[in-house]
Amino acid sequence: MVKSVVADKNYGDDSALYERMGYVRKSVRHSGLTRKKSGAQSATSIK
Repeated sequence: MVKSVVADKNYGDDSALYERMGYVRKSVRHSGLTRKKSGAQSATSIK
């Protein structure tokens, strides 16, 4: 059922219907990429 919603050109994986089915919209999803700041030390690493 979900694949048919994603494949439909009127709905897709960024539609309200997709979200109501319990999934996260493509526009809301984050990449998960994190970058550490260079030169900054965390409080736990300072002795």
